[in-house]
Amino acid sequence: ELFAGNNQIELLEMEQLACLTAVTLLELRDNRIRNIPEEITSLLTLTRLDLTNNDISNLPASLSLLPNLKVLLLEGNPLRGIKREILAVGHTFKTHTNCEDRNCLSFLHKN
Repeated sequence: ELFAGNNQIELLEMEQLACLTAVTLLELRDNRIRNIPEEITSLLTLTRLDLTNNDISNLPASLSLLPNLKVLLLEGNPLRGIKREILAVGHTFKTHTNCEDRNCLSFLHKN
């Protein structure tokens, strides 16, 4: 698990993500992140990604390639929508009003 919230992070770089291949929970809430790089796919063990309160307007389609991702927290971002590629890979999405007292989006993978 890595908790890196409230650190004024603006950019996630490939080199940073390459060091996190065994992480299951990545908490990047309350930063200044604008983009999620395609290299997010290297985090194959990731089950929970908290991107609450950043500046993300688009999600990369590569999020759909994360086989273990169950919860994606996105509240407080200026999102324009979820890409069709993410929806097309057999995920169902649920928006919960009580997910540790935050709104969250859950991925329920079909096997």
